[in-house]
Amino acid sequence: MIDDNSFSYTQQICIPEKLDDLQISIGAYRIYAHLANPVNKQHKTAQLISNHCKMHITWTRRSLSELVQLNLIQKYHIQELEALRLIKSKTPQFVECGLECEWCNSTSFLLHEHHYPIKRSLGGSQTVQICSNCHSEFHYLTEAIFYALVPEKSAEPSSASINRGVDRSIKQGSADFLRVRPRDKVSDNFGNQIQEISSMGGELNV
Repeated sequence: MIDDNSFSYTQQICIPEKLDDLQISIGAYRIYAHLANPVNKQHKTAQLISNHCKMHITWTRRSLSELVQLNLIQKYHIQELEALRLIKSKTPQFVECGLECEWCNSTSFLLHEHHYPIKRSLGGSQTVQICSNCHSEFHYLTEAIFYALVPEKSAEPSSASINRGVDRSIKQGSADFLRVRPRDKVSDNFGNQIQEISSMGGELNV
C-alpha cells in the first residue's frame, strides 16, 4: 500500500519538462530523474535504484517496467570484458600472509579457481586464481540486469498527453526542469496526480 508516508515532503523530485506530457506514475518520475542525474552514471540494477531512491523494490520494478514500455529507459547486460575491467579497477585490500588475487591484486586467505576466459560449461579448461569477492562480483556483473536512459536520438516515448497544470516558464539550457512532489495522498494503483512546488535552476537533486 502506497500512502502519504511513502514520500518525505522535505524531499523534492526534479524532472525534465518533456516528461510532463506523459501519463506516468510518480515512481517512474522519481526513477527517471535519478537515472538522468549526471552523478549517477554507474551501472544500476533494480535493487540499487530501490536503495538510492528509497523506494520499495516491488514499486521500483513496476516503475522500471513502465519506463521500459515507454522506451524512456533500457535494460542491458554487462559483457565479461567490461566486468573484468570494473573488478580490476578496485583498490586492493591486503591481509597478512594472504594469497594474491590475479584480478584485483588484493590478498586473501582463500582463492577460488574460476574458469576464464571460457566457461567450464562450454569446455574451458584455463582457470584463474581469484578472491571470493572478485568471483562473486564477476558472476553478479555478468548475470544481473541493469537499467539506463535510452539515448536521446532513439528515445520515442508515448505522447499520451494529460493536463498537469504546471508552469513551463523557467528554462534551463535546452531542457526545462520542474520541481514537484506528490499530493497528500497517493493511491496504491500508482495514481499520476502530482503537485507543483516551484521551478528550479541548477543540477538535478535526487
